[in-house]
Amino acid sequence: MKDSFLELLAKSRDIHRIIPPDRTKSNTARLEKKVPKETRLLSEMSSLDGWKEKTPYVSLSISDTVLFEGKKTMLMVCPTNLPDWLPDHARGRIYEEPGALFTVNRENWEDWNRLSFYVYPDIHGTKSINIRLQPRNDGVLKSPDAWGRTGHHNVSSLTPGVWNHVTLEIPMVPRDCVTGVSIEYDMCGHENDSDEVLHWYLSTLELQKVEADKEEGWTPKEGLLAVSGSGYTPQGLKYAAAAFDCEASDFSVVEWNEGEEGRQAAGKTVFSGPAEKVVIGKESFAMMDFSALKREGSYVVRYGKLQSEPFDIAEDAYEPLTWKLLNFYLSQRCGYYVRGKHMACHTDLLLVHGKKSIVANGGWHDAADLAQGMGNTADGTAALFLLAERLRKKNPRLYERVLEEAEWGLDYVLKVRFGDGFRSDYSSTSIWTDGIIGTSDDIISVANETPYLNFVSAFSEACGAYVLRDEDPTRSDYALIIAAEDFEFAEAQLERGKNGDPAVRMELFEVKMFAAACSAAAALVRAGRREFLEKAAHYASLLLECQQQEKTDWEIPLSGFYYTDRAHTLPWHHAHHSFEQYTAAGLEILIREAPDHPDAGKWLAAVKRTAGYYKTIARYTKPYGLFPEGVYFADEAERQPEETFKSIIWADEYSLPGFRPQVENGIVCLDREKGVYLRAFPVWFSFRGNCAVQLSEAAAAASAAALTGDRELIELSAMQLHWLTGANPFGQSLIYGEGHEWSDE
Repeated sequence: MKDSFLELLAKSRDIHRIIPPDRTKSNTARLEKKVPKETRLLSEMSSLDGWKEKTPYVSLSISDTVLFEGKKTMLMVCPTNLPDWLPDHARGRIYEEPGALFTVNRENWEDWNRLSFYVYPDIHGTKSINIRLQPRNDGVLKSPDAWGRTGHHNVSSLTPGVWNHVTLEIPMVPRDCVTGVSIEYDMCGHENDSDEVLHWYLSTLELQKVEADKEEGWTPKEGLLAVSGSGYTPQGLKYAAAAFDCEASDFSVVEWNEGEEGRQAAGKTVFSGPAEKVVIGKESFAMMDFSALKREGSYVVRYGKLQSEPFDIAEDAYEPLTWKLLNFYLSQRCGYYVRGKHMACHTDLLLVHGKKSIVANGGWHDAADLAQGMGNTADGTAALFLLAERLRKKNPRLYERVLEEAEWGLDYVLKVRFGDGFRSDYSSTSIWTDGIIGTSDDIISVANETPYLNFVSAFSEACGAYVLRDEDPTRSDYALIIAAEDFEFAEAQLERGKNGDPAVRMELFEVKMFAAACSAAAALVRAGRREFLEKAAHYASLLLECQQQEKTDWEIPLSGFYYTDRAHTLPWHHAHHSFEQYTAAGLEILIREAPDHPDAGKWLAAVKRTAGYYKTIARYTKPYGLFPEGVYFADEAERQPEETFKSIIWADEYSLPGFRPQVENGIVCLDREKGVYLRAFPVWFSFRGNCAVQLSEAAAAASAAALTGDRELIELSAMQLHWLTGANPFGQSLIYGEGHEWSDE
């Protein structure tokens, strides 16, 4: 690792304090500097002409207290709390969305592609200051759409006490019949050391024309030579991508040194090769393969007039990313004081079961909305223990810190259970609370009987028991006892649920339950409870019945993917959430722990099919190597709408007409007559986002690769990180603070 990063680690005390990101590398910093070609002033905001309060819980006025370029500004004032939740707002979610609305008389803005305004937050104590810009359209397509998503632009890195320039490029936002623009705030409570009332000074709302960034497609945007922002390992696959340059047939890799005046290319070429033309769907572009370059160092790729961002080739190339992900975990800790981020929070979050209750803070916040999902915390806890296990002998320093974070998660998994099968499933916390039990902002969640969550909790507990057996034998023994209890509760609940007990929250799909149960039982076996071996074998056999074992009779045959159930009703899809890692994690552990079991050959064959499946589908996204989401039938929503929409959050009967067009826009048609397609991204309507989907596939592939020793699959798993950190058509890292062009909004 570079000395500069080692210095950051030392300052953070190995990520016990937050590492500040280098915001000069964010895409927000670059986008803000774009000079518009043309500007149209919508409102100087020195008067209230055209403006009105969007909700009753905001006041607008004109102020000369804080001026912008010598002019008066509009002051928006709103509270952070309401006395209680409004009838149309779920308890625990944000109270309201107060804001200022600028009205427009159904104008066509399609000649304009950026909105711009300035905001001065006069806000004290709030660590993350957020505001939202929302264009409103009432044309052929609506903005916001039925789910309140389209055009929804949240800005989360505002600096208090100064003017912040906020821009939003809108080339893909519908704007044929614009009715207004609103500047909004999610009213989400406040911490005890923060303001109860927020003051926002606003100025100069403009429409602009800029050279807009690319927003879709596989061909890298103009001027981009896309590479991994986390670098590459010497033995790994290494690709770069760019729009095809007819005048440049070759590319080169050049050494890149740090000079006294900043980073400067030394100019020595260490590798060169032909730029190959590749095709994804209907698009073609240039691929540069420099996998043969194995010498460690810092480099850039050059192709024609283009030059990539600098990157490293090193054995520990991914270690800085791991530390940064621990940085994110630390920032999301619930119930823990995180300097510069939040106080020890949610001490009045209660989990209730009959007359019993638990103060249920802990683990990690689910997302920026402060929610807490039991399944997500269990998944994260298990992943950290599995990582710690691999690091124990290779990297003691990183091992200790990963183990510490895993134990924080384990503490929560063990904490939010009542010892009779009831445990937390989800707390809908989107607000900061006062920490006093008995006041109006208390959030109360009810414990439930959910076999799936007991299975994944047992998996994380058993993983913890296995890793901690030498570090903390007492904790290990306790975690193993609880893991066995949770597994047995899950089985009993599963049986009752099959018999129609309405008190049991059953999982939507058999495959998900079988995968989790197999993984949990296998982890128990590995941790020392051999009596669970036949349980693991039983659920493994049920899981294998859900797998496509033979090659399909399609034009492009496939095997190794999973269906929702043993009847092969539908291919198992993932949208926003994904749980695919469990299809391989349990089988990997089981094969290692019981290689002589009569069914071990079947388990290994299933894992090999999984490996073959991932290697096959990754070919269709080369050079990016992104694992496509999966197989779809174009007519499945028409044939079985209820089953289809179970896996798509916030989809309903109104989504039906939009399903087939998305499927048929897949990257490859696997069988035209049967209407079978492979989609790179999920079919989605409201909840979008592919990172969890892609990474769960990567985890499953990594399990298969670790077991089979398949080097190609190991490298394809690593390429999922390349995509996430910049080796994508936008050159944008999707991980905060890693690589280049990451978003701090």
